[in-house]
Amino acid sequence: MSNPRYRPRDYTTEPSAFGRAAVIQWRHPNRDWAKDQAVAAWMQHVYAVRINKSLRDRGMSLADYAKETGQSYDKVSKMLRGEVIMRLDDIAQAHRLLDNVMISLPTDPFMYAPSDNIFG
Repeated sequence: MSNPRYRPRDYTTEPSAFGRAAVIQWRHPNRDWAKDQAVAAWMQHVYAVRINKSLRDRGMSLADYAKETGQSYDKVSKMLRGEVIMRLDDIAQAHRLLDNVMISLPTDPFMYAPSDNIFG
């Protein structure tokens, strides 16, 4: 596995909560390219939360899910923790295997209320 261009979890002030906690605090970078990466990181976090929730709801282990995807446990674990970048086909595969992972996202990723039902 090659090093990603950036680590999505680096855009949150709570990296250990990436993909786990529904609501976490985000950094607000000044440069346009960094803003784009921050929004992509936020999107990955939303999908990681949804995937983790689906796994819990099904009583499915991360090891079993990784096997279902044909990927290593290490890669899937890093992806859901925001250590590596999640690809669009990872999201599509999760949606196929777990159902209801793809969701509508708010137009402004950093401006939503914790009560907004974006995590399922």
